[in-house]
Amino acid sequence: MNPENKFVREPIGQQFNENESYKPSVPFFKFQETTMNIVIPKGEQFNGVMQFFNEIGLEIPENRNPRDFKIPVRNIPLILIPFRAGDIPKIVLDNRSSAKAGITGSDVIWESSYDLGTDRNEGETLPLDELVEDPPKSSLYLGATQEYADIIIDKFERDIEPTDLNGKTIVTIYPNITKEYLKSKNMDRSQIYTISGQDEAAQYVFNLEGILGIKSTGKTIEANRIVIIDEFFEVATILATFGTDKLTTRDMQLLNDLREMTWLALKKRGMV
Repeated sequence: MNPENKFVREPIGQQFNENESYKPSVPFFKFQETTMNIVIPKGEQFNGVMQFFNEIGLEIPENRNPRDFKIPVRNIPLILIPFRAGDIPKIVLDNRSSAKAGITGSDVIWESSYDLGTDRNEGETLPLDELVEDPPKSSLYLGATQEYADIIIDKFERDIEPTDLNGKTIVTIYPNITKEYLKSKNMDRSQIYTISGQDEAAQYVFNLEGILGIKSTGKTIEANRIVIIDEFFEVATILATFGTDKLTTRDMQLLNDLREMTWLALKKRGMV
């Protein structure tokens, strides 16, 4: 895609260049009065986010019940609550929700920005690459079924290109991103079929040629014989408030504590 679609965010923790030790701005004894709820992604991103919090010094119970979705932090008044990543922006923005911030992928923030009217550059990047062992990595891609790719190769004696899907059906869990992508490639004749998940499986029950999806390890893509044509967006893990008006002064202090703890963890490793 065009370079301007490669979102640039300031990494969390980069704002600090002083303070050798960390002291929470909100004392622990005021826990009940000032607790802040942050929703975090379950699934593939969950372990990376939890490792990150451990690395920056959050004290999370080691022997917690994995079926208990309320995860208290002992040394700073936060409650972590896992949800499906795609639901996190609307949960934070819903005034019926007590969640004040959320952690999710930059792909989710980009896709939901169309429906929620939020900034697609929202939030701060969590430095998982620097602080987490074997951090989750994923990217968005445009691909084709092996059957259709073989047709193009046999017909034109070249590799398949994005525009070979112009006028064809593309399945996706990202209809808004797909529309933007197709527009950037002048592919105005393609049809988009939206599905809520398992987009790699759609080729077996629908007549379609393309897929715009997300790649993690690549094993599912390989197993389902999907040919990647264009890998165009690297997904980052983002802490965001989505412009909610629910934040109090205490909440902003707690978010600042997380930034400072992150900076100190990076400094300890010689990365700032």
